[in-house]
Amino acid sequence: MESPITLDEGQFQTSLSTTFSNVFEYDVWGNTQTDIDLGLWRTTFGYTYGLTDLIDMRIDVPIVSNPGGFLDGALQAYHDAFGFPNSGRELVSNNRFAYRVVHNGTTLANYSSTIAGLGDVTLRLKKLFLDKKNRLPFKLSLAPYLKFPTGSRDHGLGSGHFDAGLSIFAQKSWERWTMTSQLGGVLIDNRTDLEPILKHGFIALGQSVEFQIADWISTIAQLSGNTPLFKQTDNADLSKMALDLNIGAAGTINLWRGPFKEFFYQFSLGEDILCAGPSVDFSVLFLGGVRF
Repeated sequence: MESPITLDEGQFQTSLSTTFSNVFEYDVWGNTQTDIDLGLWRTTFGYTYGLTDLIDMRIDVPIVSNPGGFLDGALQAYHDAFGFPNSGRELVSNNRFAYRVVHNGTTLANYSSTIAGLGDVTLRLKKLFLDKKNRLPFKLSLAPYLKFPTGSRDHGLGSGHFDAGLSIFAQKSWERWTMTSQLGGVLIDNRTDLEPILKHGFIALGQSVEFQIADWISTIAQLSGNTPLFKQTDNADLSKMALDLNIGAAGTINLWRGPFKEFFYQFSLGEDILCAGPSVDFSVLFLGGVRF
């Protein structure tokens, strides 16, 4: 989850993150039938610049790949070991690619092959409310963003339309503990292949707890989710909210030599704790970056 803190005026930050997610939604009995079984590999180049001491701007450029579910066997063993439901994974073969959505007999999406390419680019501003007049007991920021339709809609790499959102971030620290909260809204241009069942927007929320072990490393647990994205469907998975739990580590290391001031990193594992809803079944995140 993003911190409400902004960069200083003239400060620059660049980051590289890569996330592998296993996505599985299989329900062929309702009025909306889904057969989605794939991996989602997303590598994002992020660039942030401090416009003032209280406002910064970030652009994220993602490269998206949709390979088959090559971790299916390992994930089934993981689910079995911890007693998590497989949500129908045992009904299909392992290591396949499928992306098909049918609503009331009409095929809304049907991608039969994998592809890699540019995804939808996002531009985000963030304003930190930290001046003497506010006297806030916690750090608070407001962050609007705009998503550009740079990814190919025909190949499933983008929506083909602009989307916009606004989030509020709040953060409070006590000694080694830090809590960060997010509440936001996203407006969706639903003129996509999924228009008959896709809503015009949703509410996003998140809560993270961080404990600092040492100056250079902290442990983090984070819950993040959103209200249901879909309408006019009796598909149980699509009708519920998404809620994911991510657990990992993060930290910042001061660099005393060279042009860079700080190196920061993050690693986390994510799991759909509800085992329902249009949520990523399992994900792994690696992130690293520098500030100068």
